[in-house]
Amino acid sequence: MPPLQLFDVVDKKRCLQALSLMNQRNSFKKKFLSGWIQEDGASMKGTKERLDQIQSYLHKLSISNFELPVTYSPSKNDKNGEGRLYAGKEISLQFLPRDLRNFLIADKMVDIDIVNAEPSIWRFLCDRLNISSPYLNEYCKERERILSENGLKKQDIIVAMNRDTNYDRKNTWWRHFTKELLDIKRDIVKKEKLVSPEGRNPLSRAIYPLVRKYERILVDRAMTPYKANNSLRVPMFDGFLVEKSGYNNIQEVNSSVPVEMREFVKFIEKPIVAPEVPEEATESSISEAGVLPTYQEAKEDFEKNFFRVDNPLGLYYETDGAIQRISNQDINIHTSHIKIRSFDELSSKWKVVPITKSWLEDPNKRKYKGFIYEPSSQENVVHTEYYNLAKPFHIYSDRRLNCDADISNFKSLLGNLCGDREEEITFLTRLLGRKVFSPNENLQTLGIFFGTNGTGKDTLFKILMKMLGDRRVVSLDKLDGLFGNDNASLVQDADIININEVGTAKTKEYMDSMKDLLTSQNITLRQKFEKTKTVKNTKLLFYSTNNVVKLEAKDRRAMVFNSGNRLVTDIHPDIKEFWNKIYSDMEDPEWLNTVFDYLMDIGKSALADNWLPSQNIVASEIMSDWKESSTPLELQFLHHLVSTIDPELCESEEERVSARMFHQYYCKGHRRIKSRNLEEIWGLYFNHLKNSGHFPYFRKLTSEVKKSNLSITYRKHKENGKKVGYYYLEPKEISRELIEYKLVDF
Repeated sequence: MPPLQLFDVVDKKRCLQALSLMNQRNSFKKKFLSGWIQEDGASMKGTKERLDQIQSYLHKLSISNFELPVTYSPSKNDKNGEGRLYAGKEISLQFLPRDLRNFLIADKMVDIDIVNAEPSIWRFLCDRLNISSPYLNEYCKERERILSENGLKKQDIIVAMNRDTNYDRKNTWWRHFTKELLDIKRDIVKKEKLVSPEGRNPLSRAIYPLVRKYERILVDRAMTPYKANNSLRVPMFDGFLVEKSGYNNIQEVNSSVPVEMREFVKFIEKPIVAPEVPEEATESSISEAGVLPTYQEAKEDFEKNFFRVDNPLGLYYETDGAIQRISNQDINIHTSHIKIRSFDELSSKWKVVPITKSWLEDPNKRKYKGFIYEPSSQENVVHTEYYNLAKPFHIYSDRRLNCDADISNFKSLLGNLCGDREEEITFLTRLLGRKVFSPNENLQTLGIFFGTNGTGKDTLFKILMKMLGDRRVVSLDKLDGLFGNDNASLVQDADIININEVGTAKTKEYMDSMKDLLTSQNITLRQKFEKTKTVKNTKLLFYSTNNVVKLEAKDRRAMVFNSGNRLVTDIHPDIKEFWNKIYSDMEDPEWLNTVFDYLMDIGKSALADNWLPSQNIVASEIMSDWKESSTPLELQFLHHLVSTIDPELCESEEERVSARMFHQYYCKGHRRIKSRNLEEIWGLYFNHLKNSGHFPYFRKLTSEVKKSNLSITYRKHKENGKKVGYYYLEPKEISRELIEYKLVDF
């Protein structure tokens, strides 16, 4: 079916009045945005971006003879094109706040609506399929009484119909109703032979397209005569808007309902209640809209960009999510073009002056005690006392609920990054989910992605950036970005930080710094020419590498994800289509919202289960290999000597000989061994390294013992006039300490 081409048509006078009210956005929001509800019933907030969109829409109407063309078509995920019709990406009457839409179309249109649309269609399906539904019938026939007596809202019923598991409200009617709904869903799926999709709410999601199909049939049939006479204006999901000039009566609309559905479905004329227009926004005042505002009228817009902080003391300029400290002189430069009208009492006249002086002298200006960093997965976190450096996730610029895009490619990407090992996949998914759901936590975990190029490491972080924002997720190619003298500009707003492998002599030092940062409560943010800020540490760190990382046995907070090669195009050229698809999906808001919902659900579950990544590190094979290979040679040597009971069971000749010699030279009575004998054993044990250039010096044994706090002492005694060195140790005690202190991982 081709897209539906219609026109948004509004009242000229009312459109200009609304545009005039935009000069005072707070008043505009109170007047028109208090009841802004999305398709699923959730509240919409009047953010600056949305208000800008509304203002742009009203302006376009005003210069287009108060008519704008709009194209309606099914959603991208509606493969059969049988569901609801949606306007394009730009804002239109269909998605305007209800009060504003009513204001613009009052006295011009009729709002036709299906009474209790979704429950009524369910009731029809139950009747057609012979499914018992006494509580649903009761609700449809006596909705207001049921809602009132049980403390419910219409939205509670709609949510329950689209969710398989509903919370117990300790209400008898609700318990019976939700149990009946679950039985109805199972029967409809079975009798209609519907396919339940994977993921959450499979029964509800299987039925959803069927309900929308019937809703579309009803609305399409009712709209047909108004399409023909060109009076149809807006399809409104379970109804439509039609111009009064082409409308006849509601009986004509109800005659379009299929005979078999008339017992259950009924259209009504829904009252269009428009807010009253304040006196100052009448058409006669429109010509005065350009008059300069007073300070109080201009203050709100001005303070969207400027504020003061007491600690560190200063004035700050905020734009595009970034803040900059400015001097009193700079603020005059920044704001000289912003004029207000100020009443001069000496001359008894209004004068045009810059806003700056009035704002600087205002004791009630926008100001904060200091800075905090408190990220949240929600759209806005408002603090009155402290300026929150954390910004909302980018997904909220186009938040869509109940999206059901196919994200199997995202799950496949996570699988490949974990070598398709279920334990690692579960860990990574829960780690990301918990961070997305609760970004204010320090998860005290370092994720290490190990694998060749092309496994998808960069792609994962690009997806997270698209979803959360490129300031909330950052990738660094230089470790100075995290620990250097200008780290604030890069990581101040970041919740997730990926460090790509860097070739630097300081890699070991920085790796140790990363490990220290995991358990640090605070992080220091430095910026050139700015005072240092110390904020709560909530960073989740990842390190992406193609090479082995030196892990010590005591590194209990590092989790290595050993990537597979299933998606590497150099190995599997036919996999290119996968990458084309996932990069295309990254631009699709529905796909991103579905991924976001998926991670939010997993994060919520992980939090409910008290799952902490630092306590659930998966001891993968590669981690054991890395830790074993990176255990200091001196401790490997000691562990071999003190833990070998039967030398003949050792695998190599060097190990057998060295263990025999230790048993021979070690004096149990004095619990000691001569230094020269131990050095001889050392030479035999590391004999295979003598010609490799990596033979370890024996003197390093003493320094490693001191550093590890092992119960080994070195003393010298005179024997035959010469000083002889001895190492005092108890093998069983040293073996216990090596394991208990997690100095080795054997």
